[in-house]
Amino acid sequence: MGKKVLFVGLFFVLLAATVAAEVDFSVSADPLDNVITLEQKAKFRITITNSAASPEEFRIKTMDYPLWEVLTDPISNPITIAIPPFGSRSLDILIGPLQLKSLGVYDVNLLVQKEGSEDSVSSTLRVNIVSPEAGDYVETVLATIVMDDEVNPSRPIPVKVKLNNQNSIEYREVLVRIESSMFSQEQEIILGKREKKTVEFEVALPPITPPGSDTIVATVLLRDKTLDREFKRFGIVKYQKLESSSSLSQKLLKKTQEITYTNIGNVPFEGTVKVSQNFVQSLFTTSNPKGYVAVEDGKRFLSLKVSIPPGGAFVWVVSQNYLALLVIAALVIIGAGLYFVMRAPVALRKAGSNVVMREGGVAELKVIIHIKNRGKIRLQDIHVVDRVPDIAELERGMAIGTLHPVKVLRHEKKGTIIKWVVEHLDPGEDRVISYKVKTHLPIVGGFSLPPFVVAYSMGGTQKAIYSNALNVSPGKEGR
Repeated sequence: MGKKVLFVGLFFVLLAATVAAEVDFSVSADPLDNVITLEQKAKFRITITNSAASPEEFRIKTMDYPLWEVLTDPISNPITIAIPPFGSRSLDILIGPLQLKSLGVYDVNLLVQKEGSEDSVSSTLRVNIVSPEAGDYVETVLATIVMDDEVNPSRPIPVKVKLNNQNSIEYREVLVRIESSMFSQEQEIILGKREKKTVEFEVALPPITPPGSDTIVATVLLRDKTLDREFKRFGIVKYQKLESSSSLSQKLLKKTQEITYTNIGNVPFEGTVKVSQNFVQSLFTTSNPKGYVAVEDGKRFLSLKVSIPPGGAFVWVVSQNYLALLVIAALVIIGAGLYFVMRAPVALRKAGSNVVMREGGVAELKVIIHIKNRGKIRLQDIHVVDRVPDIAELERGMAIGTLHPVKVLRHEKKGTIIKWVVEHLDPGEDRVISYKVKTHLPIVGGFSLPPFVVAYSMGGTQKAIYSNALNVSPGKEGR
């Protein structure tokens, strides 16, 4: 039987070589588990490369049926695979004996045919059928990898290898190893007769492992023999994570915060960092690099846009300097002191009252002059001069306040000029002078009376100051 199968295999090899020169695709087969018992199935990885400029679909079957069967796990019938233009894909298939009774080496002929065409390529798969009693049950321990299809390198990755001992024999010193391009771990176990056991691992990757994909390989070893080997592809996801730490230093009226931002993600961090602050703090805050003020949900932040590579760090220095506030306060105090030192010791105010209205306009009012010594020394020889403009005239024949004027002059352009003399004013003493004026005609709109002037002697020096002007409006007291 073995010779007959071998002869058929050689025939198909020659046929495949002839056809391959004419077809626009190629087939390769790699054994994964090709030493089996009569009750087991061999495992191969079939890779088909499409050399055509159009997508094609291929069907996989065996020409050795009913001696052999070809199937997939999970089962797919028929077995087909679609391949893009100039692309290639791989598929794991199982080859199982159906009517064979003899042990030995067999060549199983696999046929790959393009759908909708007569083009086909044959590939020879060599299978070794052994007796379970002849050795250490090499391929009767099956391994299955259980892990997530996508993993986050910032967290521990659990990996399970499920073992299924299909033999009635105990294996001691079994080594279970998992490995990829980024890690390698192993455990030694005992696997009992027909025992199913799960071996658990925990893999830790560097948090900044870049996104991509990798293959994990689980190998089950009995001393120098491989009992089984399983493969699984997994992906590494993208994630962003920024950690911050800060140190604070303080000097006189100055606080400096040095903030370090570290990107522990596996992709560049593109975003905004921010520090909370109120309005007053923002007036005295500077930063290096320079940030900008942003308001979010009614809260104020000093913000900065940054770009930090995976595993990189960025330092932001934020300072609050209140020395300027101290300088401003000192200037205010000095200014206030200078004001009180250099201000005039005489306080003046000109006001109006008893406004009389005729024909809808102002006809009469009383003018009140208030003088007060707010200094700390006596003022001597105080002269008070006021002026009534041409629109009004001083009321005659009436007592003019408590202090009579020393001079009343009529000027053609300036109106009436009135002068009083106060001999002295002690500190804190004040004096009130009043007089009444009448307008020539009722003044409907508002008008203004000019300020009065006070000349006084202090420390042998003559000085003069002016009061406020008196604005008069109908229906309102002047002020």
